[in-house]
Amino acid sequence: MRRWRYIFVGALLTAWPVWAQTTEPAATEPATTEPAEQLPPADTQPSWTHPLLTREARTARLIEHLNREYGVLLKSRDWLNRSIALVCLARVPGEAATAAILNVYKQDQHEIVRMLAWHCAASRARAMTEAELDTFLTATHAHIQKNTFKGDMRAAVVNQLAANAPDKAAKLAWRKYFAEANFLAQGNGADDRELIQALGECLRRWRSAELVEFLIDRMGNINDAYRAERVLRIAANMDPAGGEPTVMPAIKFAPRGSEVAWRTAQSGYRDWLKKEKEHWVEAATTLAVRQSLSSSIIKTAELDPAKIDPNDQSWRADLELRSPDLRSLNVSFVIDATGSMQAGINWVKNELTRAMAAFALVSKEPRVGVTFYRDKNDEFIAQTSAMVGPTGIRNLIDWVGKMKAEGGGDMPEAVREGLTDSVQRNPWPPAKDARKIIILVADAPPHEATQAEVEKGVAALAKERRFRFYTVSLSSACHKELSAIAKAGMGENFDIAMDYSSMFGFAMGNNEGLPPAVYKEFAWTSRNAQKPVKAPVFGPRGAAEEHIETLPSAEGIRRLLTSVIIDAINPQYRDRVGPIVGVLISGLSGNAEPERRRHFVAFNPLPRRGPVRLPGEE
Repeated sequence: MRRWRYIFVGALLTAWPVWAQTTEPAATEPATTEPAEQLPPADTQPSWTHPLLTREARTARLIEHLNREYGVLLKSRDWLNRSIALVCLARVPGEAATAAILNVYKQDQHEIVRMLAWHCAASRARAMTEAELDTFLTATHAHIQKNTFKGDMRAAVVNQLAANAPDKAAKLAWRKYFAEANFLAQGNGADDRELIQALGECLRRWRSAELVEFLIDRMGNINDAYRAERVLRIAANMDPAGGEPTVMPAIKFAPRGSEVAWRTAQSGYRDWLKKEKEHWVEAATTLAVRQSLSSSIIKTAELDPAKIDPNDQSWRADLELRSPDLRSLNVSFVIDATGSMQAGINWVKNELTRAMAAFALVSKEPRVGVTFYRDKNDEFIAQTSAMVGPTGIRNLIDWVGKMKAEGGGDMPEAVREGLTDSVQRNPWPPAKDARKIIILVADAPPHEATQAEVEKGVAALAKERRFRFYTVSLSSACHKELSAIAKAGMGENFDIAMDYSSMFGFAMGNNEGLPPAVYKEFAWTSRNAQKPVKAPVFGPRGAAEEHIETLPSAEGIRRLLTSVIIDAINPQYRDRVGPIVGVLISGLSGNAEPERRRHFVAFNPLPRRGPVRLPGEE
C-alpha cells in the first residue's frame, strides 16, 4: 500500500518535470504557418451611456454599435470568431441583425457556422416579418438540397417545414428525411428518435392525405415498414394515453409471420384512411404559426428595443469575447477495462474519431490518448497508449479495439494506478496555456483506502499544472466517489446511463406471447440489425437478447463533449460558447445507415408469462 501511495502522490505532486523531460513526445500535427489574424480590438467604450441622452437614444446607439462591431467579426477568417458574433447578434434587436444572420446562413462556407446561423435565425422567428421568414425558408430549402443538415439538425429543420405550408418543395424535403431516418439507430451518436417524432408532428400539422397514403404504401417494404407505421401513428395520434388504439398495429398480427402481418396492417390503415380522409385536408399556415419556430440551443431573447437596458454590462462583456486561439488541447481517456466495462470500451472506440474532429475544430494541435486499468492480480494493472494527433487517431482506435473487458471480480478497481499511468506516460506539454484534460470512465469506485489519495492528487494537478478532470459514472455504484474526484479536479461528473434504447427501438403494441427474437424484431429492435444477430429466430425466452450490446446514452455523450470543449475555449462565457459547441457536436454526429430488416415466419405464441420488460426493470 505504501508503495502505491508513494508512486501516485509523488507522480502527481512532484514528478512532472522529470517524466516530461525523459518521455519522448508523441507525434503531433505540424503547426500551421498561416499568419495570425489581426482583428481590430473591440470598441467597448460605452458611448451609448452618455447622461444627456434619452433612454431611447442610448438604446439606438447601443444597437448601432453592436451591429457595427459584430459586422467586423463576421468577416473574420476564424470560424469560431464568426460563430461568436452570430450568438451575440441573436439577442440584438432590429432588422440589421436579422439581415446579417440570414446573410451568414445563406453564404458562409463553414458548415458549423451555417447550422449555428439557422439556430440564431430560428430564435428570432417571432420578431421576423413575412419577407424575412420567406428568405429564411428559401435558404433552408437550398441547404436541404446540398445535404447541409445532419444528425439532430434534421429534426429542427423539419420543425421549420411544419410551420410553413406543405408545398411541393416541403413535401419532397419531408420524404427525403423520412428515407434517411433509421428507426433502429439509437444511442452512440446516431439517434433518429427526434427526427421520427418531428416527421410525425409535422404531418399532424400539415394534414396531408398524400403523405399518409405514402406512409401506408411504404409499409409494403420491410425496410421502411416499422418507421412508416411509427410516423403515421404519431401523426394521427393512434395510441391515446389510457385509451384503445385507433388502428391495430402490425405487431398484433405477428404470429402470422411478418409478411402477412404487414399486409394485414396495411389493409387496416387503408380502411382507416377511407373513413378519415375528409379530416385530412392540407392546412394553410399563418404568420403567427410561422413565427412560432424556436431554437433548442439558442435562448429566445428580448427583441423589443423599448425593453432593452442600455446600461446592462453584459453588452460590453460580449464585445470582449473572441476566439481563444487555442493551440494545444490534450485529452486522455482513462478507462476501467474490467469485466463489466465492454460497453464503455466500445463507446470510447466509437467516439474517438468524433472527439478528435471536434477538438481539431477548436485547437491547432489537438491530441488524444487512452489509458486502460484493471485491478491487482489481473493480467495488467494499467496500460497507456500515449496521446496522438489527427494523423495517429486510426492506430489509437485499432489499439482500443483490441482491448477486451476482463478481470476485476470485486467492486473497487485500480483507479489510482490508472490515473498515475496516464499522468506519467503521456507527454503533457509544460506550457501553462495548454489545455490538459483527463476523462475517467468507470462503473466502479477506487479502492476505499485510496479515495482520499486520489482526490488529493488530482486537486494538486488541477491547481499547480492546470489539469482538469472529468468523470463518467456508468453506474450509480460509483457516483459518489467519481463526483468527488471530478470536484477535486475542477471538472464535472457525468452520470451516463446505459441506454437500453440503443439495444431496442420502441414500437407500440401489446407484446405478450411473442418469442424473444420476434419480439425484438417487432418491438425492441436491435440497434445493429443490419448486422446479423447471433441468436436463433425461435428459442427459449431471452436467447435473442444474448448478444445485443448496450451503449452509453447519446445525450450523455454529447453533454460530456460539450462541457469539455466549452471549458477548453472559455468557461466564463458558457452561455455564449455553449450553443456553438452544441451545434459542433450535433454536426459531427452524422447520419445513420439505412435500415436493413428481415422477415420472420409464422409461429405459435408463447404461453402468457406477463409483459416482457427491459433488462434491469422490476
